[in-house]
Amino acid sequence: MRHFSVPTLERWRYRLLAGPPSKDAGGAKALDELGKQLARDVRREDPSATAELILATLVRQDRVREDAVSAATVRRLLDKRGLGCVSLRGRD
Repeated sequence: MRHFSVPTLERWRYRLLAGPPSKDAGGAKALDELGKQLARDVRREDPSATAELILATLVRQDRVREDAVSAATVRRLLDKRGLGCVSLRGRD
């Protein structure tokens, strides 16, 4: 028999009550297509660039307001496109 904690059951309940996610969930709505493409280009050029650095680049180039999107949103956008950050820890 499997057992689940109360917080897990509550999380599932609230997820069910919220309904299905929107079609553009995780789509970084605050970024226009050019901003999204720039974020992907920065990551392709430098796979170890952090989401914070990419966001700073977007802000510096006036692609997005500083408080309009978080680094976590940029990270999710890149992960969704298969461009997750490459860790430098294992490199020699």
